[in-house]
Amino acid sequence: MELTEDFRLTSTPRSLLIGCIILLTLRIGLSIFEWQHPINRGRTVAWQDAAVSQEQPADGKKLRLYEFYADWCSPCQRLERDVMSNDEIRDTIESNFQAIRVVDKQREEGKNPKWMQELQKKYRVFAFPTLVAVAPDGEAIGSLVGNSSSLSVYRFLSRTINDAAKKAK
Repeated sequence: MELTEDFRLTSTPRSLLIGCIILLTLRIGLSIFEWQHPINRGRTVAWQDAAVSQEQPADGKKLRLYEFYADWCSPCQRLERDVMSNDEIRDTIESNFQAIRVVDKQREEGKNPKWMQELQKKYRVFAFPTLVAVAPDGEAIGSLVGNSSSLSVYRFLSRTINDAAKKAK
């Protein structure tokens, strides 16, 4: 009997070790596959540069959608990668909004241009990313702060479009 018990005690750790090696090998293989075959998320929103758009008059037919963004901000990058590449969101933005990206350089350069500071103050931007929908008259219609899901962004855009239509009547 002791021989059988010893066999069970030594076979269990051995089988766990073999199982771990198999799982680790599969994970490494999957990582290599994902690296060689990246997910194609499609194209994202064609954002206009904020500095250029400040010099242009607002398009009277479209709302402005400001995306306050920072290069160092990982939630900003996730929003761009995971949400702004969604076909419905991209099409909604491109057909209803003048899409403007405001890239904050406070961390990199120590200071933002005065016009950017005023824009952030006007629309109460305190975190990145922040989406601000603005009527042609310059009044903010709504804002969405932080990394959001595709559904949240789509609802925000739809609500903004409806609110602007009601206001125009």
